[in-house]
Amino acid sequence: MYILFDTFNKKTISRHRTVEAAATAANKHSRAIRRIHGGSSYIPTNLFLDSFDAYGDPKKADPSDVDYFDQCRAFRK
Repeated sequence: MYILFDTFNKKTISRHRTVEAAATAANKHSRAIRRIHGGSSYIPTNLFLDSFDAYGDPKKADPSDVDYFDQCRAFRK
């Protein structure tokens, strides 16, 4: 499981089973933010695993998954 995480507000946006689903949700979220708040608006997001460390922060996803996530986002924009 993967978490789409808002790194600015430190909040979970959504949870997904695949990297592709997380990338699709990230694009939808990004479009909604731009539609509501203007074309130059954004909220920084990142892909994490659906587990947390001892401090309550989400664990980072494997770098290959993060690269694939970025490629999926770039392809679908």
